[in-house]
Amino acid sequence: MGAKHRQSYREGKRLETFIVETLKYEDLEDKKQKQISFVLGKAFEITLTFTLLKIDDTHTKFIISRQKTPSSSV
Repeated sequence: MGAKHRQSYREGKRLETFIVETLKYEDLEDKKQKQISFVLGKAFEITLTFTLLKIDDTHTKFIISRQKTPSSSV
């Protein structure tokens, strides 16, 4: 938790770069979860949560959730 990295993507000729922060990281035998947050285009704060739940030895449930709110940095 607390780790930050720079991420970029290209949209046409425009290059967008933003800082991604890890808010939560859990690595258990039956559950893995990572939550990240970043500000997109100085307009929205995006929070993504990725969860893996072990069902049995050959099956895993994968859950993605997203929250998008207006950025307070505008």
